[in-house]
Amino acid sequence: MSGKLVKILAKSSLGDLVDALGEYGDLYAPVKTSEKAHSFMEFESLSDIDLSYTRTMIPPTRRRTRSPPLVKKGSSSSGFTPATYTP
Repeated sequence: MSGKLVKILAKSSLGDLVDALGEYGDLYAPVKTSEKAHSFMEFESLSDIDLSYTRTMIPPTRRRTRSPPLVKKGSSSSGFTPATYTP
């Protein structure tokens, strides 16, 4: 390795981590939704999390990012101009 520090969390410590992070907001994890599919979603208990997944239907990046809404302003007589996006 090139100077990177890597730490691996023991599965036995996962519950403590989930409890600690849950105090700061909503938690999402891979949850089995059908025989062959998983999705990153909010979970009720630690037993809902499936860490043996290989691929999810909704990846975690789609949960974190949102596309700005497509908005145009103007009138039909003067044409349309793009609106500025302010989050």
